[in-house]
Amino acid sequence: MTRKFDRMLLAVDRAWHGFAATWQGADFHG
Repeated sequence: MTRKFDRMLLAVDRAWHGFAATWQGADFHG
């Protein structure tokens, strides 16, 4: 695993968690 790839994964992970939090913050749960 290259450092560049690891950094990209971290960025994607952070973006996904931010998106999921916003999505759930809306009316995703009813």
